[in-house]
Amino acid sequence: MGTSTRRRLLWIVPAAMALAIGFVAWDVFLLPSSLDEALFRYRLSRAVQTQKIEINFSELATFEWEEVCDHHPYDGDFKHPKYGRTYTAPMSAAHDGVWVLLFIEKDGSPTYISGSCTRGGASIREFGCLSRTKAVFRLESSGLCPRYSAAPDHK
Repeated sequence: MGTSTRRRLLWIVPAAMALAIGFVAWDVFLLPSSLDEALFRYRLSRAVQTQKIEINFSELATFEWEEVCDHHPYDGDFKHPKYGRTYTAPMSAAHDGVWVLLFIEKDGSPTYISGSCTRGGASIREFGCLSRTKAVFRLESSGLCPRYSAAPDHK
């Protein structure tokens, strides 16, 4: 083994280890897995900071979707009758206190958004599935971790 090969190995091994540690840290700290998730969390935290009483998900999730469902990995697979598809929530969100939202496009394509009190600034209560026009959430309780639930007059 030549000197240059040893040097490459000495550089590649620590780089691979750092990359692996980075992926684990990304998962452990629930960092956003997409730009859509980052923007949703940012907009949610801004709404919480301004103490909005009512939050419309169509203002937070500006990508294409027609229905949103709460779908936590603890719930197992979810077969949606309308789309005829089975959805599997991301296992990286399998933590207590984490909410997971499944946004579904007209063709059945999913976009998952997850967060928590520390990643988004609020707790979102379970609500089943709601159409885009009915995905309005009202402040249920404030404090360190404000809790929002589906607005009954929009269900």
